Amino acid sequence: MDRHPTPLTDRLDRGPLLLDGALATALFARGLDRDVPGDLWNVERPQEVGEVHDSHRLAGSQVLQTNTFRSNALALDALGCRGRAVEFNQRGAAIALECAAQSPSPKRPLVAGNIGPSGKRMQSGGSRQEWTDAFAQQAEALAAAGVDYLGLETFTELEEARVALEAARGATQLEVSVSLAPTGSDGDLLLIGGGTMTECLGVLDAEGATALGLNCCTGAEMLTALPHCLKATERPFFLRPNAGLPVEEADALIYPDDPEAFASHLAAAIQLGAAGVGGCCGTDARHTRALRQAIG
Repeated sequence: MDRHPTPLTDRLDRGPLLLDGALATALFARGLDRDVPGDLWNVERPQEVGEVHDSHRLAGSQVLQTNTFRSNALALDALGCRGRAVEFNQRGAAIALECAAQSPSPKRPLVAGNIGPSGKRMQSGGSRQEWTDAFAQQAEALAAAGVDYLGLETFTELEEARVALEAARGATQLEVSVSLAPTGSDGDLLLIGGGTMTECLGVLDAEGATALGLNCCTGAEMLTALPHCLKATERPFFLRPNAGLPVEEADALIYPDDPEAFASHLAAAIQLGAAGVGGCCGTDARHTRALRQAIG
């Protein structure tokens, strides 16, 4: 079966992509309680979610991720939002798409349907089919709402990333990127229960990911890992580091890297061959703007 049109691949043909930054960081700054899923604001405070998207769009982002990181049924059940997965994904996609549409067509950002992990270890119980069904439901809802591609991120277990990728590709005809979050290092960055980062990337490459990447570690760590990663896969490779190592102050996490320091690592990553760069924890539109200036 022929796959759907390829907006992500087509855009990458024009050169490296500037991705956006962390939605949760900006929502926390606007009053989101850390015990509340930010996805809930798609329904309760959609204007604020839209304003965060718009801050990144105006800063130069070429991709906006939907505010749906936790909007799979397994994660939402654990957070007290049972039965709301389709609602959260549809609303999250609509907010991001509305924001993207404010840019003229040639400069319209792509909208990536954001899919995060379940928050549960697959080995802790339940069947593989439960995970497959949850990720397929989320992918279908995002695709039906009109996102350009699906962006899986912050997976720390290879097996869960494989299940999510298979479910997303099976349920939709959209391109799918997969970003892994390393949990330790021993030369190559490692995943919990998955082996070395390079081994995991090779598996996901073979199983049909359109693009691959790393997120949720420091820019310095990513620069060290990037050459190894680029040898493991020929897929376009995205990096989304945190703004440094966080320090807890007054019950809040403070990320130390200022926008210019953050951008310097990623400008170097583009020179090494990264196909897309953006931000994870601790980043906001200021980091996106600095990145835009650093990579041109």
